[in-house]
Amino acid sequence: MVIRNYVREQLQDVPYLEFFPEAYAASVQMLSSGSDLEAAFGRGGFALLSYRTVEQPVAESPIEYLSKVRSRTYSDLAAISDEAFEAGVARMTAVVADGWRRSLREPLGLFALQKV
Repeated sequence: MVIRNYVREQLQDVPYLEFFPEAYAASVQMLSSGSDLEAAFGRGGFALLSYRTVEQPVAESPIEYLSKVRSRTYSDLAAISDEAFEAGVARMTAVVADGWRRSLREPLGLFALQKV
């Protein structure tokens, strides 16, 4: 089995979350750590074969990324109040307009597990 998902310990490297502290907090609550996932699947009879981080490209430009974030497609953005979301969009918009240069890749955990 292969699992590709965000894990708690990678959140600090998700670019948009620097503008949305409430969404960061929501993600901490929603996501498991890599070791928690390994333990849960271990209880289900799976052994971890490998784990690594992959970086998923999410946009070609900061403006495209901002547009994606504005669509509120991320579950942590949907979980926060409209006021917190609008404040984060305003912070991100100002930084993007000022020439924000950050990797437009998001880290994901890639787990390979085998039934034992």
